[in-house]
Amino acid sequence: CRRYYNSMGVFYLVKRGAATPKENEANGESCESLAEGENNSSNNHSCIRLVEQFLGRNDDNDENNEEDNLLDYFDKNAMVFLDNVSSVKSAAEFVRVLREVRRCFPDDATLTYDEIRVEPPKHLPGLPDAVVVVTVVAARMSGTHTGPAFSPRQPKFPPIAPTTTATTTGQFVENDEEDYTFYLHDNKILRMGTTNQGATFTGAKGLYEQLVKKDQQQQQQAGS
Repeated sequence: CRRYYNSMGVFYLVKRGAATPKENEANGESCESLAEGENNSSNNHSCIRLVEQFLGRNDDNDENNEEDNLLDYFDKNAMVFLDNVSSVKSAAEFVRVLREVRRCFPDDATLTYDEIRVEPPKHLPGLPDAVVVVTVVAARMSGTHTGPAFSPRQPKFPPIAPTTTATTTGQFVENDEEDYTFYLHDNKILRMGTTNQGATFTGAKGLYEQLVKKDQQQQQQAGS
């Protein structure tokens, strides 16, 4: 069963007020320690909750505070590998793009997915400690562009303004499915990656490309 979460229309997966990693640590909760043990259904939930908190975190109206909150989820040396490792970003750059999506799709930006899978702690090449691997399966980002002009990265992608017609403002776009994989240790994201099986539209760039395509189609129709 696909799980839908959408509250206040801004990329939410959980309710406002979810605990931050620092609060989890203060409460003595550690994702990898909770994931160990023979009966780990509740422990797995703790790891899932950490990922859901990150994806849905938006407790402050102040954008600078929100960015600080999101960066708190990452290790200081964390990297993000997008589109089957074809693009590598710092955590700060990934958070900037995520905030831009929220800002430009303020009414109904949504992430849906099929399930979340948790693997027990293990050692992986390139990572210093044993990590818990959490995968958000078949994630699909969607929303209606009703906010400011949108660009995932300037100047490579010139900002595109919302399309307005006589009856509607903003185009609805929906990405193809991709998997989000998080590598967690000590309540921090050490690494994050996205993979897909030949999908055309993924990530913030996928939303942008669809907006450009729809805008071009509308201009062609208006000129015909």
